[in-house]
Amino acid sequence: FKQIRHPRTGKQVEQRFLDGRALSEAEKKDPRLALAAMITSHPYFAEAAVNRIWGCFFARGIVDPVDDFRWSNPPADPELLDALARELREHGYDLRRLMRRIVQSRTYQLSSAPNQTNQDDRIHYSHCLPRPLDAEVLLDAVSSATGVAEIFTTTENGKMPAGTRAIQLKYPALMFCRSVRTNRMWQGRSTRSWGLLSRTSSRGKADAWTD
Repeated sequence: FKQIRHPRTGKQVEQRFLDGRALSEAEKKDPRLALAAMITSHPYFAEAAVNRIWGCFFARGIVDPVDDFRWSNPPADPELLDALARELREHGYDLRRLMRRIVQSRTYQLSSAPNQTNQDDRIHYSHCLPRPLDAEVLLDAVSSATGVAEIFTTTENGKMPAGTRAIQLKYPALMFCRSVRTNRMWQGRSTRSWGLLSRTSSRGKADAWTD
């Protein structure tokens, strides 16, 4: 691990948890394990993780918005949230297993065609709710359908290699070329340096494409 030194004193900065507690000698051997243990020990970590993963698949969290946990914003299905959170804890916070569990469920595989009994439902997952594609997925689909490859540029090194897809762009320095940005196809995409999925929005994408 890279050791950080104070820019003024030159002394090595001591590793500490977010709450200010210093790491023990055993924890310093691999601070990542200590950090993971601290994070997963939080009583709401499993619920928050489950809710965010669920929101990725259904475009709506069991608690919605996905990062708005509070007593005045209860989950749409508290039993479901509790059951999935319990499973996540019991299986060592295995996110792949959680995702497999969700996509193999009947709920995930429901049709988007509503019937008379669920046509007004928006929160109980009685049918699949259609949603727009993510911005980069939509651009890749258009490029594939038209046979016209998109060109991407970086702020430092010029053009990206031919055949690069929008979904492959990893860093905020990798931007769409000016013509695409003018057409607002970047709409809805999160700058990945933020590291916050909540900054990514599917709202307004259709409007952006019709401007």
